Amino acid sequence: MRISASDIKKIHEEISVVEDSGALIRRMFGEYNDNDYDISWEVDAAVDAFSIFSSKWAIEILATLYIAGDRRFNEMRKLLRGISSRTLSDKLTSCVENGLVDRVVEDGPPIRVVYRLTEHGREAGRLLSPLVAYMKLHQGRVVGLLQRSYVDEGCHGPHRAVAQYAPLVRRWIGCHSRGCPRPRGSPAAYRAGGPRHSGSA
Repeated sequence: MRISASDIKKIHEEISVVEDSGALIRRMFGEYNDNDYDISWEVDAAVDAFSIFSSKWAIEILATLYIAGDRRFNEMRKLLRGISSRTLSDKLTSCVENGLVDRVVEDGPPIRVVYRLTEHGREAGRLLSPLVAYMKLHQGRVVGLLQRSYVDEGCHGPHRAVAQYAPLVRRWIGCHSRGCPRPRGSPAAYRAGGPRHSGSA
């Protein structure tokens, strides 16, 4: 997915806010460490808290309902590629038992069964969203668009000089193939008005 450089920047800023909040919360818990609630207790509690999310398909089910909204059983199976009907049924039952998903029976005819996130499930989804966004960026699934591009008027054919300045990426590229003169001027001048070649008007 390609999104604007300004939105990429906003996402990074929001992730940074979450990182700061997480570090603060971790320090606050650490202040209460003693003989009864030491680091070992914290690790065990964290593992237990994540047990539902670490189960195969549980996090995928939560993500599907968080992103796509209320869904029927067959709709979820189509969205979750590779899951069997039996596994989906078992995992939905587990999510219901853990208070993350509601199984809602709608009056008919025909009677419909719909799965939706509980408030607890939606809260977990909102808290997981920054982590999902971070991983999408880290894996290159979401990238920033080029903000400006120029067709080099001094060239014939598909030679282009492109100025890309997304966060942390600022460079300028001169069209210098096939005998085309190298553009003059600084990168700043290039960004401001595009390259100019010797001999151009």
